Amino acid sequence: MVLLKKRERDRVLVMQLADKRHQIYPQSPINSQVSLGTFFALRSLVSSLRNYIVIFVSSLIATTVFANAGSRGGGNGVVCFANPAIAQSLTVRNPSTGGVVYYKSIPDDVQILSNIVGIEMFDLYLVDHVTTVDKKKTSLISLLSNQKKVSLPAQVADLEQEYSHIISRYKEAMPRAYEELNGMQDVLALNKAVMYHPLNPVYDVDVEQLGVLPTNCILATIAEQKGDDFNASWAVDERLFWNPLNSKLSQVVTLLHERSYMLARSKERVDLTSNNAIMFVQETISAASTYRTTLTRYEQLNPRSQNTNMWLSDCAPCDFVSSIKFNLLKTAAGQIAVETAQLGSPQFRDILIGTSETYLDQAFSLYQTHYREDLINYPLLPKKLRLQIDKNLTNYYGRKKPPFLLDDWTQQILDLPIPLPGTISK
Repeated sequence: MVLLKKRERDRVLVMQLADKRHQIYPQSPINSQVSLGTFFALRSLVSSLRNYIVIFVSSLIATTVFANAGSRGGGNGVVCFANPAIAQSLTVRNPSTGGVVYYKSIPDDVQILSNIVGIEMFDLYLVDHVTTVDKKKTSLISLLSNQKKVSLPAQVADLEQEYSHIISRYKEAMPRAYEELNGMQDVLALNKAVMYHPLNPVYDVDVEQLGVLPTNCILATIAEQKGDDFNASWAVDERLFWNPLNSKLSQVVTLLHERSYMLARSKERVDLTSNNAIMFVQETISAASTYRTTLTRYEQLNPRSQNTNMWLSDCAPCDFVSSIKFNLLKTAAGQIAVETAQLGSPQFRDILIGTSETYLDQAFSLYQTHYREDLINYPLLPKKLRLQIDKNLTNYYGRKKPPFLLDDWTQQILDLPIPLPGTISK
C-alpha cells in the first residue's frame, strides 16, 4: 500500500514537472524536425566522397504529429555522458525521497551531444548490464554481421534484414509470434520513420527501474509511435539512433521494441505498458530463452484471446506431440470412449482404454506407420527427448510388461530453449 501511494505521488509530480518542462524547453517546428528522406539527402550533400541518391519518401507534414500530446508509445535508450554533471542536470528527482522521477530531453547543445560516451536501448541494457542472481551475464542472440554499412540507405536495408533474422527464431517454434512480428515490419518500416528531435520523454516503466542507471546516465526517448496497425506513424531521434555509439544490435532492438509495442497497442489494450514490450524483447534477444518464459511474456504482451490468428500455434513442439497423443488416444479408445473419458478422471480414462486391447493394437499400428518416423526426425525437439517419447509410446501402446502409463511431456518441452536463428535443419 505504501509503495502504491509512493508511485501515485511520483506520477502526480511527473505531470507537474511535465507542464513546467514544456515552458522551459519549447519545441521548434523548424530546427528540430526533418524527414528520413531529407535527412539522407542532407547527409549525402555533406559527404562529397559519396554519390548516392536517396529516394525515401517521408512527409514533413507527418513530423508535426510528434510535437503534440496524445496516445503514443516510446522506445527508450540509456544515454551516458563523460561528465556526470550533465546527466544530473537532466535528471529530476523527487524532493522528498531523492528518487528519479523524470529525465529532461537532451537539448541541441554541441557541448552536451559531444560529451555522450554511450547509447544503448533500455531493453538491451537490462539484459547486457544487469546480472542474474548467480552473477552471470545473459548470452545474447547473434546478428548476421556486427559491421554497419557505409551509406545510410544501406544501413536501413541491413537493419531490416537483421530484424528478419532475429524474429526467424520464432518461425518454426512459435508461428503466431513470428507472423505477427513479421507483419509489423511493414507497419513500422524504418524507411517511413520521421527524423525528429528532441522527442518528448515517453516512458511508463516502473519508477524503481530508473534507479539502476549509473549517475552519469539518463533515460532518453529514441523512438516514438502513434496510431495503430492501420494508421501508424513513428519517429526516431536521429542524433541518438544513428549515432555511431549506438550499436547495430541496439538499433535492431529499437525496431523489435517498437513493433512489439505497436502489435499490442493495436489491440487497444488499456493495461499495456512499455514493460510488456521490454520483457518480451529481452526474451527474444536472449540466446537461452525457454518456451515457458517467452510464451508467458508474449501472452502478457499480445493475449491469444485478443488475436485473430487463432489457427497459428503458440508452441509448435507442444502442439506436435499433443496431436500425436490425441490421435492415438482417439484410435485406442474410440471416439465415444474419448468423449466419455473427457468427462471423467484420468484414472477412469486409463481403465477404459486398458480394457480394449483391439483398439490399443490399432493405435500401435497407426503410430508405427504414420507418426513414429515424423517424431524421430522432428527438428524442434532434442534427440534424447524424441527417443524418450518414442519409447514411452511404444511401451504403452505395445502393451509392454510391466504396464506403462503415458507420460506428459509438455512440461519438459516448455523448459527447452527456443532454437536460435539458422539452427533448425529439416
